Amino acid sequence: MNSPDRGSGRVTLGIICGILVGLTAGCKDDNSVNSGSGLTESDAAMIIASSFGTSTSTCGLTGQIEETASLATGGSLGKAGSFANALGETTITRQKSNVVYTYDYTFNFVYGLVGTSFDVTYHMTGTYTTQRMSSDDSANAVLHFTNLLNNAITLNGTYRRMGTQTFRIGETKQFTTTIEGIISDVTIDRSTKRVTGGTVVVGVTTQRNDGSAITLNGTLTFLGNRLATLVINGKTFNLNLEYAEAASA
Repeated sequence: MNSPDRGSGRVTLGIICGILVGLTAGCKDDNSVNSGSGLTESDAAMIIASSFGTSTSTCGLTGQIEETASLATGGSLGKAGSFANALGETTITRQKSNVVYTYDYTFNFVYGLVGTSFDVTYHMTGTYTTQRMSSDDSANAVLHFTNLLNNAITLNGTYRRMGTQTFRIGETKQFTTTIEGIISDVTIDRSTKRVTGGTVVVGVTTQRNDGSAITLNGTLTFLGNRLATLVINGKTFNLNLEYAEAASA
């Protein structure tokens, strides 16, 4: 394991600010579904369900939140407030292939206690193929856990996932997308490590045929039990994050 720079806490704050600026700028795009983009709200909801899911096949954000919350509440890093900095770094490869899905991902995690909070940054690259969709993508996240000794841990941060998704059921569609999210006051049960509430302001950007960008903006609300609602461009979808599924409400 390589020793990370103990200035990682300051770097984390810089990354958050940079992504926030980028997402704010993206929200200024024309949000209408037209001009040959081919991306519908239903398509965007399915892409978000996969990118935010807990399934190991898609390696989505919620799954990574649950895993890193386990580190935040103990393990080998000690209790909150016991020391000023305890940072670690590791690279993990996750891969599996069967008749239902195939995935192959590499993660680089930098994590540890910074004061009385637990900060995680990760970078991911890889591919997955499920019965519904395949994707070749990468992701970055900045996760800032606080209230580590409470029953409900609090999480704020940012998430960006970029890649090319191919729909494999019904009409064949392919999109190259960028997903950006601002994670706000997400709560995690300290015992189960499951997300119980909170929101993510999210945008999905792709290209029209004329080369201009289209961004569909929305809000994902966690309901607990790996369920969520997504309102995007005024349309509401119910998300099952465990199975990476989205259905019109």
